[in-house]
Amino acid sequence: MKRWISRLALPLLLLFTSQAAGQPEPIKVGITTVPPFVMETDSGEWEGISIDLWRQVADGLNREYTFVPLSFSDLLTQVESGQVDVAVGALTMTAEREAAFDFTHPFYQTGLSIAVPPAPEQGLLASLRALISWQFMSVVIALGGLLLAVGFVLWLFERRRNPEQFGGTAVQGIGASFWWAAVTMTTVGYGDKAPVSLAGRMVALVWM
Repeated sequence: MKRWISRLALPLLLLFTSQAAGQPEPIKVGITTVPPFVMETDSGEWEGISIDLWRQVADGLNREYTFVPLSFSDLLTQVESGQVDVAVGALTMTAEREAAFDFTHPFYQTGLSIAVPPAPEQGLLASLRALISWQFMSVVIALGGLLLAVGFVLWLFERRRNPEQFGGTAVQGIGASFWWAAVTMTTVGYGDKAPVSLAGRMVALVWM
């Protein structure tokens, strides 16, 4: 029965040794490209997890070998027909295949996994945590800085031409301008404050 080495392990390697030791010719090793188990480099060399394991096996057997690149569908048929002696690669073990070929013990196992997006947490506590998160606070700080900058520019133009609405101390005037920038941004526009200078109205027009 032909050897099908898809997953390398000790027990079947000993069985393989007893049958392959008397072969004078290099062992024909069928392979197919299946990264990261079997890969071909730009220089035409073969590497990968399964290739590295096979090289260790061949060194332990002290046997010469040659790689025979095949398509994945041809690996089974050419092992069965004797055109290659061993198949090395990422091969799944099924009951039907095990009835016709000898596999080594698997060294790599995988399975089906399903990834789903995390469900967003809901409720009052989650909303409060969102309000005090850095993402939210950074947006608030950036918006506050923008309002302050626009209000400061407006205050520079209006503090002398419109002291009734934007006068007083610097803190009072900038505070009034900040309030104007906020209500104008939200399109509420209470109308309690409005620029009267040409430059101030230009600032208001751009801001609106």
